[in-house]
Amino acid sequence: MDKSDFYPYLITWGFVTAILVWRAWKRPGAGLVLSYCFQLTMLYALSGVLHSLSWTDLPDNEFVLIGIEKSTNGLVAFAIGSLAIGPLLAARMRKDSERAMKPDLTLPRLFILFGVIFYFVVAPTLGRVNGFNAIGAVGSQLVVVGISLNCWRAWSTGGAKKLLPAIAPALLLPVATLVLQGFLSFGIIALSTVVLFSAQFFRPRWLLLVSGLIFGYLGLTLYGSYMRDRVANREIVWSGQPLAARVAGFQKTLSTTEWFDFTDPDHLGFVDDRLNQNVLVGNAVTYLSNTGNYAYGSTLVEAVMNMVPRLIWPSKPTTAGSFGLAARFTGLEFAQGTSVGIGPVIELYGNFGDPGIWIGFFILGALIQAMDTMAGFHLMNGTWLDFANWYLVGISFLNVSGSFVECSAGAVASLALIRSMTYVLKRTRHNKLLRQRAALLAG
Repeated sequence: MDKSDFYPYLITWGFVTAILVWRAWKRPGAGLVLSYCFQLTMLYALSGVLHSLSWTDLPDNEFVLIGIEKSTNGLVAFAIGSLAIGPLLAARMRKDSERAMKPDLTLPRLFILFGVIFYFVVAPTLGRVNGFNAIGAVGSQLVVVGISLNCWRAWSTGGAKKLLPAIAPALLLPVATLVLQGFLSFGIIALSTVVLFSAQFFRPRWLLLVSGLIFGYLGLTLYGSYMRDRVANREIVWSGQPLAARVAGFQKTLSTTEWFDFTDPDHLGFVDDRLNQNVLVGNAVTYLSNTGNYAYGSTLVEAVMNMVPRLIWPSKPTTAGSFGLAARFTGLEFAQGTSVGIGPVIELYGNFGDPGIWIGFFILGALIQAMDTMAGFHLMNGTWLDFANWYLVGISFLNVSGSFVECSAGAVASLALIRSMTYVLKRTRHNKLLRQRAALLAG
């Protein structure tokens, strides 16, 4: 095959992404569409770019080409659903929305506090009990909600000068997940969600684009060094070493960081080894085309079943994770205990082939755009509790490397958690207003 075979798909990818970004900047939103496109680009388009470079000699070019073809189709379908149907769904839902009001400025700090409690207290304890696993995980995302709200508040009151300090706490998220869990990706996704939320309204745009290129390169540099030392650092974390030892391992990685070199085979290999879902897609397409062992919607039915909480259905047969779907759809054997995320491209193709990708991503684009628009509307409307409802549920759909079972479980847990918090907070605020009115009347 020729390296130029990648060019039509990469050009299409860049064109469609540019349209989605331009439209996102033209309407109120919360960066959910931007975040989804960013993750798709990192897991699919980036490896396509690396394999298209004339001087590279990365393996599995044939599979990567198949993968970039299918993922590009998915992105196009996502864009059509996002641009054509998403705004219509949001317009129908906005009819019953609350009138504009003065926002509760205590909510950002409150969400951050609750998120920290869920991460450090609930997730390691109650979050390990069947029926509460998803609640512990999504509760930690309240930190992202709180920081995002704080960024909007800072920008609204002081522009870029106040926005940058407001984003700064998000930089600690990758450090926390790396030092405490041994995973960098969780924190990077959380950080990128906050940054792309802010990118929705940041001005000037040219500075945003230039900064994006700079930080993109810095991200590749950091990721390459992380991959180089990943095994050693995880051994420190997973063996229960004290916090000082974990921090020392992280500091060593930073102190020996090598600037990413697009001509260095080792640097390219570090990135291509993990940020390359195209290989799995290519294997899945080849395997299923030969065997015909499609799932015909069974994994999507399981995702719907997984929306029923285990507290209500204790014997529920579904579990979070990809539970062997990668092996099922690709025919490959993976080491025992290895967790392999499949993502929507493989799962949709594994169910219905090419029509599954086109229809599935069309629906995803419409839903995520609708949630993005509703979150943005409530953000500017001052109804921040309703913003948190849409935003937290929307974050659950940004699991681009996971299965639909994980997305559905996260969405239901997010909805249950934030609705409960909304009810309590609204009742608390209502009672506070009643007490204030009573005091005025008494005076």
